[in-house]
Amino acid sequence: MKTREPTIVSDQERASNLITTAPVLFAGGSGVVGRTAVRWFRERHPDIPVLVGGRNLQAAGEVAQEVGTAAAVAIDLDQPCLGLGDDIAVAAVVMLAPEAGLKGMSYAQDLGVPYLNRLK
Repeated sequence: MKTREPTIVSDQERASNLITTAPVLFAGGSGVVGRTAVRWFRERHPDIPVLVGGRNLQAAGEVAQEVGTAAAVAIDLDQPCLGLGDDIAVAAVVMLAPEAGLKGMSYAQDLGVPYLNRLK
């Protein structure tokens, strides 16, 4: 019986595969801190799709257009799934907007994706 050597996949490779198939959501990505974070991310990861989320869809759209390989989405912290619905897939949630109820974290947990909150 011939045995196969196991294929070792690092956590970084696994995360990279996930991230490249779905966009990273930057909730609050159209604010002062959010714009800076989205630009920083884009400089380091030019090919990974980004969703710029904000209460103001026009402002989010401006950031998305500026950085490229991005789309804008309206975020509503008072709605389930941040108001995004079930048809939007994300690879990670970066919360850059103040939120008292940790709804961004709950959304990420429901999706089983990484979550980062830089405001807490």
